[in-house]
Amino acid sequence: MKKEVKIGIGLVFLAFYVFLIMQFGKVFVYYDDFGYLSLSYGNTVPDVIGSNYTLSQLLSFMGKHYFYSNGRLFYLFLFSFLNMIGGLAAVQAFMATSVLTILILVHYVVMRHIKPAGWRPVFLAAFICLLYGTIGILIQRLGTYWYAASFLYVVPTVTFLVLAVLYYETIGEEPETWKKAVCIVLAFFAAFSQEEWLVAVIGYICMVIAWKTLKKYRVRAYDFGTLAAAVAGALPILTSPAVKLRMDNNSEFSNLPFIQKVMTNLRNLMNLFFSSDNQNYLAVLLMALMGLGAYMIWKKMKLPVLNIVYLAFSAAITVYLFLKLNRHVLGAGGHSQAMIWVLFLYLIVTAVQVIRILYDRDQILMGMIFLAAILTLACLVVVPELPQRVLLPFIYLSYTLFGYLFCLILLERKSVVWGLAGLVFVAAVSIPNLKNIYRGYSINYEVLMYNDGVIRDAAARIRGGEEIKKLTLYQNPDRLCSCEMVYDENFKYMIYWMDEYYDLPSEVELEYEPITDLSAWQQTH
Repeated sequence: MKKEVKIGIGLVFLAFYVFLIMQFGKVFVYYDDFGYLSLSYGNTVPDVIGSNYTLSQLLSFMGKHYFYSNGRLFYLFLFSFLNMIGGLAAVQAFMATSVLTILILVHYVVMRHIKPAGWRPVFLAAFICLLYGTIGILIQRLGTYWYAASFLYVVPTVTFLVLAVLYYETIGEEPETWKKAVCIVLAFFAAFSQEEWLVAVIGYICMVIAWKTLKKYRVRAYDFGTLAAAVAGALPILTSPAVKLRMDNNSEFSNLPFIQKVMTNLRNLMNLFFSSDNQNYLAVLLMALMGLGAYMIWKKMKLPVLNIVYLAFSAAITVYLFLKLNRHVLGAGGHSQAMIWVLFLYLIVTAVQVIRILYDRDQILMGMIFLAAILTLACLVVVPELPQRVLLPFIYLSYTLFGYLFCLILLERKSVVWGLAGLVFVAAVSIPNLKNIYRGYSINYEVLMYNDGVIRDAAARIRGGEEIKKLTLYQNPDRLCSCEMVYDENFKYMIYWMDEYYDLPSEVELEYEPITDLSAWQQTH
């Protein structure tokens, strides 16, 4: 690769990193972030003042967290540790860096086996960055832009992708000692995150071991060591006493027979994945899959009837979802039971077609990552809750497939026009979404920082002996770009975490007023 192309790739990622720094710089503390950053979520630690605590206090909190909240300890520890050493700014910078690292790793995985000529790798970098803008706001606000959730659902993507590349490279070779050790450590910490990731990590390692066995490569001790490390990382999550308590609290679901649990969640999962909350991502996904169907017909791949049927199936699903989600002409609410089965069948056929093309092109690493992504969804059929953020592991891992199809179908053609057309389409979906989300979080951040200053000032004055009974604060102007707030119905219990975070006496009443004229408010505040 020419030097100027490498520079071009670097500039693309640098430009997007600037945007990510700006975006995360407008994301404040939400919901149970207050609890984690004051060591008051689920249990308390003596002598913690506000959001200031020591390492020994943090370790004490995490030890109790295993028993009273959940076993997702490592990444939540990392979240609180970053706040301890650098405050919210450190958390914001870390999250921007994590998302950028995911995109760079996706670019590396795609470029590992496919080498687009000329400036096409730069187009690929831009395409991958734009994919980030296809994630809908309702998924982002409950995942990526809610720190406690993002450290569990987003950050482990980095650990997983590094593990995926390094461990795959051990196939057919006797790796150096450092690589064995790194794979074992990464397997432990990638699984020591949350349930979807532990299933993906253990599944991926088993796939690599199975592939080594199939290809008659020797399976060595470090392979089993890597698998054992992943299982060890999963154990605290699976054995936490709080897990059983949480399941018992949802007795209606936990008492269902296993088959009924699967059927219930399959319906819920299809409604979640194929929902208006996810329509930007679906638009790019379906265009890519129709392109895949057309490519398989054009290249005269085996099973031509299946390829033709798949292209027609993809087109039909695209039309249906456009009418259902965009035009709202097929009725409100979720999909009918018949359509649930049709959508599920479509995903099954899609998985078959994707595996076929990846296997045919000897993209084994890509295929294993894709199957790991499917596992993150498959394991959800037995969990009691399905918030929108559960889609994030699949979405981030699927970027490798998007990038590969972009290269295979568009960038490998002689004319660069096809690649540019793909970029324009994704940009048309992505950029307005990124712009709206940034604007919403920016407006809210201004109000939240004002409230933050008022509360901190009041807390300091109270510690100095002044009596304050009530504080007047303001609600977020953009509710779409905001996680749950203490003034929302059924979320008043958040006040405990907020009082702990600000070291504010519980007797002080927080009164939130709506902002009816933002411009006027900005001028006076």
